[in-house]
Amino acid sequence: MDACKCGAPLRAVGAQTLCALVPQRTLNGLSSLDGFGFCDSPTCSVVYFRGVDSASIQADELDVLVFEKADEPTRLVCYCFGFTVADVTGPGRDRPDAPDRTILANCRRGLANCAVKNPSGHCCMRNVRGLLRQDPTCCSATDGSAHAR
Repeated sequence: MDACKCGAPLRAVGAQTLCALVPQRTLNGLSSLDGFGFCDSPTCSVVYFRGVDSASIQADELDVLVFEKADEPTRLVCYCFGFTVADVTGPGRDRPDAPDRTILANCRRGLANCAVKNPSGHCCMRNVRGLLRQDPTCCSATDGSAHAR
């Protein structure tokens, strides 16, 4: 996979991700939906990039805030089940129905649809775990391990 024009490595995304999240007016301007990758660099405005022809889709072209590109606590971190950054890092993380545990349980039950709902085209648990590691009030932040298991 190519790198984004910002130099960040890209993670492959399928056409189903683009079709679900990119407005039709933007899709209409593309020659193909093949070969796009997701740029997770928070300093780059590009969300999807295709190196072959330098086609790109910017964050402001999407109808959803992209977790990696925004910093609002109300932005979604879990697009399948609607959990925001504030939900994940807020009080109640030790409850049995805490967002990270709920997400894992739902994924194990086959209820997630990350390839369609998440702009990255991948599961959100990497981002959820990252938020919990960064949060100094999280019970596991002192030992560097992820809260969600």
